[in-house]
Amino acid sequence: MEKQTKRKEESKKINVVKMPVVNSDAAGIDVAATTHAVAVPPGRDTVNVKEFGAFTEDLLAIAEWLKKCEVTKVAMESTGVYWKQLYLVLIEHGFEVSLVN
Repeated sequence: MEKQTKRKEESKKINVVKMPVVNSDAAGIDVAATTHAVAVPPGRDTVNVKEFGAFTEDLLAIAEWLKKCEVTKVAMESTGVYWKQLYLVLIEHGFEVSLVN
């Protein structure tokens, strides 16, 4: 019985890969058709990942939140064309934006 409990505990452990920080002022955005998941560096806000909608007001809210979190660079990942409007909004707000795969 003890072995089963130990195996269950080991299977619940999450493997975390520690990687060096390349740019501490960068954010990442996973762009989808109806929602955008935005992640900022830890300690920039009470939460470091937020989900936003895809309407213009949502895109402006993303830019405002990134400014509040003192982000200067953004990497966006998108499998469709949904990144284009967000890209334009972020560029207009002064961010350095990269579309990545």
